Amino acid sequence: GISRCHGNQVAATRLPITLSVLQQLITECQSSPLHNTTDRLMLQCVMLVAFYGFLRISECTGPHIKRRCMTLSSHGVTLHLSTSKTDPTGKGVDILIGPADIPLCAVAAARNYLEATPSRHGEAALFCYDNGQPLTRQTFTAAVRAFLSSSGHQQSHHYSSHSFRIGAATTAAAAGVPESTIRAA
Repeated sequence: GISRCHGNQVAATRLPITLSVLQQLITECQSSPLHNTTDRLMLQCVMLVAFYGFLRISECTGPHIKRRCMTLSSHGVTLHLSTSKTDPTGKGVDILIGPADIPLCAVAAARNYLEATPSRHGEAALFCYDNGQPLTRQTFTAAVRAFLSSSGHQQSHHYSSHSFRIGAATTAAAAGVPESTIRAA
């Protein structure tokens, strides 16, 4: 079998981004000397939308997700994903994240980011650096790990882009959300 060819590899440990870790990430991001204001707003938006939307980072990064895919309304922020593992029909799925009266509000972060970048047209990549380069899973993970390291985390290498989805699921389970609902997200 496969284990004879590749050996018994141990899966890499991926730690969850909990609410307290998310707060540390946002704090580090806000004061990051490595990024300009627009890039910091973008990274904050991605972190919060990924966490509260239970997203796989590959679903919301790269040139395939366009600015027109994110809309704001009185109900919150809606992110349209043209493809998702949770969409068996392939028609796309809308992720609605409601507003929250807390400092870690994804809707406020989305509003701040979109208002800071009004000149970007609807066909531009939704999340891109000020220089026009789309955010990728790799550059996002590198930024997250740098923020974690600067905040004193000794195990920043155990966090990945998937840590946001893991953390959202862990947080939801701790809040009593049924497992079937979490698995459907």
